[in-house]
Amino acid sequence: MDLVIGNYQVGGLEYGEDPHQALVRELKEETGLDIEIIKPVYTFTAIRPHYQTVGIGFLCIPTNDQVKISFEHTDYKFVDEDELEKTLDPHIFNDIKKTIEEYNQIREYEELKREAN
Repeated sequence: MDLVIGNYQVGGLEYGEDPHQALVRELKEETGLDIEIIKPVYTFTAIRPHYQTVGIGFLCIPTNDQVKISFEHTDYKFVDEDELEKTLDPHIFNDIKKTIEEYNQIREYEELKREAN
């Protein structure tokens, strides 16, 4: 299984690793970020000329904010939803938008719980 950030494949499962472990490891290696995995949100498959990739899109939150990209990358930036939509393939953008909507629903639910207590 491959790890895809945006539309870039950046890694995959190591033998014996589960998808959660691979995600935590790969994001740390590629970005320096530690994460808390909230839940899987979507799955995808990409068929290429000589192989097929099957992936899981997870909703995660960083537990630190010090981005340190690996030597494999030259730059990064945070973008708003409009720029993201202009940049990404529509299928990838729609999956990410679904993840953002899941996150907003969880935040609203947590806020309502706090107000009720």
